[in-house]
Amino acid sequence: MITKKMQNQEYISLIKNAQHKSNRMLASADGVYEKVKAVRPLFLKIIKIYDELKHDHDWGEFWNISYKKSCQWLKEIDVMCESIELKVKEENYIRTFKKNLKKMKKMCEDTSISYYSLLPDRIPIDVRTHCIQFISQAVI
Repeated sequence: MITKKMQNQEYISLIKNAQHKSNRMLASADGVYEKVKAVRPLFLKIIKIYDELKHDHDWGEFWNISYKKSCQWLKEIDVMCESIELKVKEENYIRTFKKNLKKMKKMCEDTSISYYSLLPDRIPIDVRTHCIQFISQAVI
């Protein structure tokens, strides 16, 4: 029987193995399609495990970084795709990857809003903001 700790270790090792592909993902416009093709399986795995691990405190920093990277890559992909001409197949694949990034971004934002709604009503707004920035996956 697989325990939760063993399962978390499996996810961590999978993500670390794929991390080297994403470190320099969009350093240049050369081969945007190939770079997206290398990184998309990682984000599909992240989306798949999100519901299972979104409330796990150990994964909070990982979700925060995933959210920030999703936002950053959405902007960079748009800029790079304007300057180069892609085949229809490549355009469709990149469009699908952008949908995956938007889905990841939306899931993190929804989780952050649900955390915000759990806070008591009588807390001053600046304290609420500080609390939500600490527990939030997305920047609010």
